[in-house]
Amino acid sequence: MYIGSTGVATVACLMTGLFVFPGILEPDSTVQQLLSGAGVALFVAAFECGIGPCFYVLAQDIFPEQVRSAGTSYTIWVQFVFNVIINWGFPVAMTGFSGGPSGDQNQGMAICFMLFAGFGFVTTAFMALKMPKTNHELKQEALREEVFGTADTKAITNQSPVDIWPTTPE
Repeated sequence: MYIGSTGVATVACLMTGLFVFPGILEPDSTVQQLLSGAGVALFVAAFECGIGPCFYVLAQDIFPEQVRSAGTSYTIWVQFVFNVIINWGFPVAMTGFSGGPSGDQNQGMAICFMLFAGFGFVTTAFMALKMPKTNHELKQEALREEVFGTADTKAITNQSPVDIWPTTPE
């Protein structure tokens, strides 16, 4: 589900970028507006049906129990930081790629969507190659093996949370 929805969202970004790129379709035509609008709608649909709402579940599932709360908190913090960067940076990048405020804004928008599509392809490939697959195994054992690279997890699983943190001498 994650990989499929990420792939569809990536293709939607690519589709949107192609349709607004200067020279592909007549500028500001109804066809260009409808096709680029369809690309944005497809992106939103793929995101909302896949990785969007499931991000918080995935963020918890990729960490072992001992570090789950800290790892999940850090992961969600990083997501919010990147959301702010993208929301504030998109208009600036679009204007910069278009050659300034008097430049071709469609060119800037197309380049931004192509960059988003490039990041999406990298993300889809990473998820397909590195995301833990449980295949009805015990989830924690499969994740520990994927994260720590070994099936011998007794040293990790038999420790209490107190044993993980260093103690200070009294």
